[in-house]
Amino acid sequence: MIRVGDCEWIKKLEGNVESMLLRLDEFSSLLDQVRQESESVTEGFLPELLIKCREMNQVFEKVEKLEAFLNVVRRNVDGMEERVELAEKEFDTNTFKKALSSLPLSGLFSKKKSTQSNQKMGTKHWQPPESFKTSDYFRHNESSEEPKND
Repeated sequence: MIRVGDCEWIKKLEGNVESMLLRLDEFSSLLDQVRQESESVTEGFLPELLIKCREMNQVFEKVEKLEAFLNVVRRNVDGMEERVELAEKEFDTNTFKKALSSLPLSGLFSKKKSTQSNQKMGTKHWQPPESFKTSDYFRHNESSEEPKND
């Protein structure tokens, strides 16, 4: 037996079922959208991302080579500075003496002293230190040349 109050309860139940079916349909369409977007990401963006990663690996290798080159330059400059300091000590030079010797008043000083210092400097033989060659580290890029007009 169906009562009058039961009809209202059945209508509420049907309304709830309809609401749940509508929510289930919305959820299903949302899942479909997520699947489509994830497929487009994996099919479209992932290969591009892999290509960019490979390009970045090449950039990282170049940076590492550049760091190695900078270390060579740093060692070379340090060696040059040591040799310059040693040469300055050997030739007993300083900025004050250099400034005085560059003035036209140098003729007032005795010739004998200046010739002795020149002879002293002449006995030392300076050997230029070996330096790196940038061509050993950087190859000439033909594409960087300016285009020739025919």
